[in-house]
Amino acid sequence: MIQLKESDRPTIETYISAEPEMNLFFYGDLHNFNIGDGPVRIYALPGDTGWDALMLRFFDDFVVYSPDPGYDAGAVGAFLRQQEEVGCISGKLECVAPLAPFFPAKTLEPTYMSRCNTPPAACPLPAGVTTRRMGAKDVEELLDLLEEIEEFKSNPADGSRRSKQRQSMLANLEKGSLWYGVYEGERLVATAQT
Repeated sequence: MIQLKESDRPTIETYISAEPEMNLFFYGDLHNFNIGDGPVRIYALPGDTGWDALMLRFFDDFVVYSPDPGYDAGAVGAFLRQQEEVGCISGKLECVAPLAPFFPAKTLEPTYMSRCNTPPAACPLPAGVTTRRMGAKDVEELLDLLEEIEEFKSNPADGSRRSKQRQSMLANLEKGSLWYGVYEGERLVATAQT
């Protein structure tokens, strides 16, 4: 496994460019952070003709990408198992599913991705609903909202997940991520972020 550097950025961008939606986290972290500086690390698995796979680490979460569904999942799984801590592993189902045997305590949860090719028409907000830009002072409120969503709920006995989510949110905000909240009265009911 090779830990990539900032000088590898153009090659990384070329490698992920064929499937931009699948590499949304790569693009976001490449835009906001230097490679190997701060919470972002990118590793490459060498292959016969270049890289066989890439792994992006953001704090303790990983994104795995390869354009080849037959990539060497054994090598990637072994590498991930050597890491001190592995939170979430995400990516295309074809990339992540072969890693499941390496992490029997984790659950493979397929999700769906949508893409909007045409911006939706703007419509007025319902009565009593407002929006506002959110910032660092709103992180706890955002975390409370996430706790209401089953897939983002943390184990109350393990406060470390909430702490890591807070750390990740603050790092993204510091690098210019934009967050907006939708409120019914004073209650946060939805968010959107870049």
